[in-house]
Amino acid sequence: MTTGTRSRRIVSSPRSRSAASNGETQAARRRLGHPDYVVLLTVLALLSIGLMMVYSATFDWSYQEYGDSFRIASRQFRWVGLGVVVMLVVAWIPYDVWQRQAVPVMGVALLALVLVLFIGDDRFGARRSFLNGSIQPGELVKPAVIIYVSAWLTSKGGQIRDVTYGLIPFAMVIGLVAGLIMMQPDISTAVVVVLTA
Repeated sequence: MTTGTRSRRIVSSPRSRSAASNGETQAARRRLGHPDYVVLLTVLALLSIGLMMVYSATFDWSYQEYGDSFRIASRQFRWVGLGVVVMLVVAWIPYDVWQRQAVPVMGVALLALVLVLFIGDDRFGARRSFLNGSIQPGELVKPAVIIYVSAWLTSKGGQIRDVTYGLIPFAMVIGLVAGLIMMQPDISTAVVVVLTA
């Protein structure tokens, strides 16, 4: 048995896979222990400003409808809390997990974009959401595009500079996503998706 064969067996052994998994978990813990404070503070600042704007825009209507000026703002605050929890969970997950799930995530996002055109809430001539605006596929597709594009760029490597294997497939996927969003219609979200990609 050659040295190369023994090395390949060692790399593919359960013990080595377990060590790799432990390394991924430790890397996730390091990410949580050493976050990007600039990004974190920016997000918290935007959330705070958003909550203040929601309250200032709805306190009178909220009081007239529910007898409580904070009713709508408090509901928004709960959603913000849920979003922070989701952020921490996502930060804990190793990057390669997202890379492996990039295609299913994008598939679900595309399916939601198609379904909303047929069974979504019809408001002011547009179909952009489910459950009275609680779920908006156009918003869900933004992180899906980031995950998919990141995995796609990693898998292509040097081929990304090739027009046939790089630019054209990339443009087709992003064009499909943007086209489905435009059909809702939601031009602003489509522009954000294209610029993000």
